[in-house]
Amino acid sequence: MIRPTRRQILGLGAAGIAGLGARRGWPFPRASVGSARALTAPSRGARLVIVGASFAGNSLARAVKRLVPGVEITLLEREPFFLFAPAQLRYLFGLVPF
Repeated sequence: MIRPTRRQILGLGAAGIAGLGARRGWPFPRASVGSARALTAPSRGARLVIVGASFAGNSLARAVKRLVPGVEITLLEREPFFLFAPAQLRYLFGLVPF
């Protein structure tokens, strides 16, 4: 019989805890009714809704914000959390030019 190593046991335990947390929606909170009200509230200016907060959606939001400074931009994403892509944050915050 093969005995599991301490690393394997700890890895399985961590994966189990993460799986239970993800199943319950933790640590990613669900949208609240208050956030839905904020999205449907009357706007004082132009509004833009972008469906998909991937690299393209974030890039579009940044470009529009630069070209139309007063626009209110809402990004809609199917996933309940932000999925990090390498170098994406540096690009979106303007640290890397277009």
